[in-house]
Amino acid sequence: MPPKRNNSRIIALCTQCGSRRELQACLVCEKPKCKQCSEKHEKQQNFDAEDIRQHIIEKKQKLKFRINELRTQTNIIQSSIKNCSNIALDAIKSLQKNYEKTKIELRVRRDSISRELENSTKDNERLLAKLNTLWKDLERNQLYQKLQNTNLSSSEFLIGNLSEIEPLINTIENLLRQIQIQQVQIKMKNESALSYDTRSVLLSDNNRLLSRKSSGGHIAFDASSLVAYSQDCFQYMRYSIDLDIIPSFISVVKNYIFICDEDGYVRVYSYSKKLRRQPLLKEKYTLQVRKMITAFTCTTDYLISYEKDVKLLSFYNYHGGIIHKLIIQDLPDQLLYSGDGTNDFWMCSHITFRCSLYSVLTGVDSTDLHLKLVHEKNYKASADIVEPVWLTANEKFVGIHDLSNTKDRMLLYDKKHHYQYAVAVSLECVKYYHKIDTSNIYSVLLHPTEPLLIMKYVPDSYENKFQEIVVVDWTNFEEPQVISRIQEQNIYGMALTDDNEVIFGVVKSKKKGGKLMVYNLE
Repeated sequence: MPPKRNNSRIIALCTQCGSRRELQACLVCEKPKCKQCSEKHEKQQNFDAEDIRQHIIEKKQKLKFRINELRTQTNIIQSSIKNCSNIALDAIKSLQKNYEKTKIELRVRRDSISRELENSTKDNERLLAKLNTLWKDLERNQLYQKLQNTNLSSSEFLIGNLSEIEPLINTIENLLRQIQIQQVQIKMKNESALSYDTRSVLLSDNNRLLSRKSSGGHIAFDASSLVAYSQDCFQYMRYSIDLDIIPSFISVVKNYIFICDEDGYVRVYSYSKKLRRQPLLKEKYTLQVRKMITAFTCTTDYLISYEKDVKLLSFYNYHGGIIHKLIIQDLPDQLLYSGDGTNDFWMCSHITFRCSLYSVLTGVDSTDLHLKLVHEKNYKASADIVEPVWLTANEKFVGIHDLSNTKDRMLLYDKKHHYQYAVAVSLECVKYYHKIDTSNIYSVLLHPTEPLLIMKYVPDSYENKFQEIVVVDWTNFEEPQVISRIQEQNIYGMALTDDNEVIFGVVKSKKKGGKLMVYNLE
């Protein structure tokens, strides 16, 4: 039914509420609506516009705040860049000054050496001219001419005339000796001018140690038996095995690899290079630990651990069964198997400055164990200034890593001469020149048969993440040479096998355990 018109007004159903009322055009959407619906739609439109306006204002304020914040950060960065540039300029200026100073010093040193060489050359020329004059005098000598034309087998002539020509011969010999001495001095000056200060200090340190008499407990070291090792070693990794524990301690005995962590969890692997296979897990168990294991090793019959917090030295069989426990007051930082097929082991204490060799003796009962002191080096009571931080041994030597005077060196003692001092090998060649102050050396190991030292090197102790396994050839113990480096992250325990291999642990994440790495040294 069409809408009714009442005096030009339209009465019909409202499109919004559906009631029959007077309709009008909505100011918002221009649809026919009643007055109440039209006003309601207009108010709603005003509310929405106000919300949008408030939202725009908030966004604008946030954007303004963010712009101010970015401007502040920009100013900070600009100021820091200016400071860094100023620091860099100062560093460049100081480097330029040092360079100019060093260049002047080297020029002065070169000029002095040139003058010395020139003077030495003049002296040599003068001596040679004098020598030529003497030779000419000798040739013109009637007695010498007669001697050249006479049978030398005639003893009568020699006895009667040798005293006359002998002073001239002695004079010539003296001149030749002077020339030879001067040539040696020139050679020594050239070598000293080209050598580094650190090298000369290390050589003088070694010479001071080697010059001690045998009556003071030292022996003469014969380096002629050492053969230079190939510099092509340490080329490839043989195996990498996942571990479910942290490989804090690694010990190799009887073709078995024993891996132990600080909580006493042990993993036993069977391994031999001759079998041409990777290490196989044979056994896993947990040791009886009170606090935390701080040192661990294996002998022919026992596993030995030490807990520094409770001063407890524990002995276990190869299957983890407890055998005996002892209280040790030495506070050893390291336990080391002597490697001679017995149950002897070393204890090295950085706190008491003592390195002791003990033999494990059994009573009537196999569980009744006691220790017998075989040999001891007490550096606290010794005249030598030695700070032992690590101990290693092979068939010929016992090596003590010494950190006295902030310089790392390896002191080697000869087993055949009752552990008398043999030689000192400097380890400073391992360190990078620009990181000498932040470098640290750990776990230095003696190769079983070759003149090699294998060690863990930390170039930067402040960023202990990147580390290196370094192999050093000490055939020339006065100038040892680095022949190989390998970089890994978070290196833990390390050991050597009799098959010319090095085994060490790498920890990627302490929650997930680590890896056992086997590298070849051939």
